[in-house]
Amino acid sequence: MWIVFLILIGTGLFCIGYSHEGFIQSLGHALLIAGILSWMVDYQVKRRLIREAIRDIDKYLLGYALPSDLQDKVKEIREAKIVRHHFLCEFTISPIQDERQIKLETTITFQAQNITNREQQYAAELALEKRNSPEIEFMSCTSNDAQAEYCLKGSDLLNQADSDSPMIDVQARTLWLLPQSQKRFPFINYEFKANYSQKLPEIGSEYFQFDQPYPTIGATIIVNHPPQFKIHFPSKPRKAELTRSEWTNHTVFLRGAMITIWWELKNK
Repeated sequence: MWIVFLILIGTGLFCIGYSHEGFIQSLGHALLIAGILSWMVDYQVKRRLIREAIRDIDKYLLGYALPSDLQDKVKEIREAKIVRHHFLCEFTISPIQDERQIKLETTITFQAQNITNREQQYAAELALEKRNSPEIEFMSCTSNDAQAEYCLKGSDLLNQADSDSPMIDVQARTLWLLPQSQKRFPFINYEFKANYSQKLPEIGSEYFQFDQPYPTIGATIIVNHPPQFKIHFPSKPRKAELTRSEWTNHTVFLRGAMITIWWELKNK
């Protein structure tokens, strides 16, 4: 392709520059135009053909018989660049005296791993409802990559909130996660942590939604509670003690997945 392009362009320029005859110069112009068009058209045609071929093949790679919604999920997993694991969400229920409310303290911990061969951008986020009077204690990252470590206090994070929105959406520092290479030792670890509290009804529920486009492998929910409370999970808990309940699921949670817990007073 490039050889044909160079021959046409070179011959056209030679005919234009080194000949004074009208026919030769016209031929040179024609060759020059043909060379430019051949490069542009050939490039666009090849690009389109490759794009169409990838789209056709992609159907079979994703599962041709699957509905489009399921294909989107498979594609989301296949294109994942960051994976989260060791996800732990720990709730602590504390009744508020003389009120039919509780203080629900939440601590979220997980690790993020860059599974590509180049740096990837990542920022931990929180989304809380204002009506629950949230108080963010901190958001942090602990890592053996010194440039990634931080600990942001709640006052700094809450300043990001939009006063007109019913939600408080906060984002911690944007980091460039180093790739997790088998040749790198020691391995690069990024552990993210957030702590916040809310006021909720003494009989109610709370949920955590995986709203970032990063697959999360497995999750554990722990609820610390006074003995007069009973806790319900999406399925049978792994441990259900008098003041501590634990639920674990080893499945993969994709964007949009949600984990909900419910609590109630035993005498009601």
